[in-house]
Amino acid sequence: MTLATVNLAPATGNVGATVTVTGSGLAKGKKYVLEFNGLKVGAFTASARGVVPAGTSFVVPETSTNGMKGEMGTKLPVRITTKGVKNGDAESQFELQASIKVDLVSAYLGQRVNASANGLLPNDTYQLVMLSTAYHAFPAGIVETNAKGSGTTTFVVPGYLGPAMYHVDLMHKRDGYPTMQIPAALPVIGYSPDALIASPPKGSDGGSRPGVVLIPFRNTTTTLLMPVIYAMIYTDKNQALQITSSALSLPPESSSEALISFAHLPKGKYVITVFATTTSGHIVSKMFSFPFTI
Repeated sequence: MTLATVNLAPATGNVGATVTVTGSGLAKGKKYVLEFNGLKVGAFTASARGVVPAGTSFVVPETSTNGMKGEMGTKLPVRITTKGVKNGDAESQFELQASIKVDLVSAYLGQRVNASANGLLPNDTYQLVMLSTAYHAFPAGIVETNAKGSGTTTFVVPGYLGPAMYHVDLMHKRDGYPTMQIPAALPVIGYSPDALIASPPKGSDGGSRPGVVLIPFRNTTTTLLMPVIYAMIYTDKNQALQITSSALSLPPESSSEALISFAHLPKGKYVITVFATTTSGHIVSKMFSFPFTI
């Protein structure tokens, strides 16, 4: 009997990939079981010519890697087996690549992102990082894997990053090496225009402090914001009169009030327009306009 052989296409990939199986030298008409790393992933009957039937394939299941640094690509056995036939079994190798997916095509600074990873070492811990194009790794979260080498997490895009293209990767806690051959791409486009939400101003203290107003702001992000609030005041005829600024500190998902002072404003009806930026000039709010009376 000719020695049985089995071939895979592709012979490398991630969990969830579809792999086509071919082979020859099989026991003619015999039933075969298809296994991936010891897991049954399919079955077929060898043809009258002793080959794997056309179109035979399987989907790579969740399974853990087993090498010291195998996450970049661990070779795992794919076997076809039959009963009672000498030399009727065959084996090939599939290189399992670790993979990670995120649920967003782009993200804002301070935004929550869900990530799922598989093809990792079982029951282990990895640090989730965002890699810049210069390969600087910025820590953003932790992924703990289950017995199948899979894990999920929710991380926050660090507020100190600049708008740019980043890749989401994992670093193994023991050796500190990158895990993914092709890490997930995540463009970061600065802060959302809804990062800070302004509410109508709160009076001028009953007239004892004319021109002084409090503007409530709400931080909708999951990161600390220390914005500069810019305020412009207009007459009710839309004539610009003054501009001023005020600093503010807002912990994640909190509210506070910016104290805005306009000097020498006579009593009357005005429109106050406010917006916020970071100290480096990134816009973190829309422009909000409110009527105001002194």
